[in-house]
Amino acid sequence: MSFSKESAFMAFVSTNKACGNCKKCAKTSCHIGLAKDTLMYMSETGTKFNDEIPEDILDLIRSLPVVNGRVEHFKALAAYDAVSKICDGCRLQDHDEFCSINITLTALGTLVYGPTFKTEKDKQLGV
Repeated sequence: MSFSKESAFMAFVSTNKACGNCKKCAKTSCHIGLAKDTLMYMSETGTKFNDEIPEDILDLIRSLPVVNGRVEHFKALAAYDAVSKICDGCRLQDHDEFCSINITLTALGTLVYGPTFKTEKDKQLGV
């Protein structure tokens, strides 16, 4: 599946299902909240890049604590798979650490697989 506003929105829907029912949303300090905000940005703008992304975003994402029980593992895995399909549709030459798809995939992958998670394309490029 290639990137489009529609594919970003479908990934948002899947990610929203994984969202826990927290009393107060932590947004940027939560893997799911960060993924949802990024996917919503992509679905609204149709762009994969945002000039406001900090240079150390992937390290910041990996440093966020994973709170067990906040999200259902299988729903988080389904959200990861939805975003992974979009990433798979992009060419390796177009991949970079500031791509919103990569950021979202890293947030969900860290939540599902742990803080050492790296996307396959990041591994290939040595990011």
